[in-house]
Amino acid sequence: MVLAVIKQIASENPQLEFADLQMKLGSKGPYEDFVLSKNAVEIAGQGYKRHFINPDELIKLADSTIAVSNQWGVGNIENFIDRARAIGQEITPV
Repeated sequence: MVLAVIKQIASENPQLEFADLQMKLGSKGPYEDFVLSKNAVEIAGQGYKRHFINPDELIKLADSTIAVSNQWGVGNIENFIDRARAIGQEITPV
């Protein structure tokens, strides 16, 4: 879900840059919701696949390409949903 939301935001805002997305939606906790794709690939190379890094999962912004965290669960997903809703994203449970 987080990957889909961030992909949607990026597609609706083609001029969106990494710093702008960080300000709008970036995590407020110790872990990043998304990172530069090169950093995610480096982390995966160390044996920790913590981001969506397949080519169709990477998200192109105006100034960079990012990878979204795949580390979501009941302890942190609500925080992301709250932040996404605060910037106008409609998220409804199914």
